[in-house]
Amino acid sequence: MMAYMSEIPSRDPFSAAVDKARQRLSYTRGRNISVRTLARQAGIPESTLAYNLSAKRAAEGRRVDADIVRKLAAVLPIPEADLMRAAGYVSDDGDVVDSGQDLLANLR
Repeated sequence: MMAYMSEIPSRDPFSAAVDKARQRLSYTRGRNISVRTLARQAGIPESTLAYNLSAKRAAEGRRVDADIVRKLAAVLPIPEADLMRAAGYVSDDGDVVDSGQDLLANLR
């Protein structure tokens, strides 16, 4: 019997933004930047980064921790504000949606 999957979930905006920035970084460096390498450069455990980029996290409705967003923004060619927006911390018009620990005060 064949397993049936009704719909393949679309990628969430955060995972898509990180992947696009990682591809851009790979292009500028002339070699592939793996998730393992990205995690190491950002100072994030590989398993933590893999989970935060997974469809499972998105399906559970869990938000990426703001510290992880900041660490990734520090090593990827994407503005921190754009990555925070993709993670759901900042609305499209620039308003802080939920700062959690007041980590977004520097974005203003």
